Amino acid sequence: METLGSRFGTCACGGAFGEHVVAVTARRTGRRKDVPLLDVSQGICPICGSRVYKPRSLQSLEAAFRALQLSPR
Repeated sequence: METLGSRFGTCACGGAFGEHVVAVTARRTGRRKDVPLLDVSQGICPICGSRVYKPRSLQSLEAAFRALQLSPR
């Protein structure tokens, strides 16, 4: 789905995604402490609860996970 600006568009169920900022943390393999990466904008549908991210946000997260050899939590 293509979105414009900071809006996330419309969900397949017909609800309009609302923008929320979520904290993303990751855990290093074999370590107990979580590693905070960054806050990410996420679209959440108020009707069905579906969650979406913008492609640029996902690319940034994936690059951080690869660089730090982390797995998402």
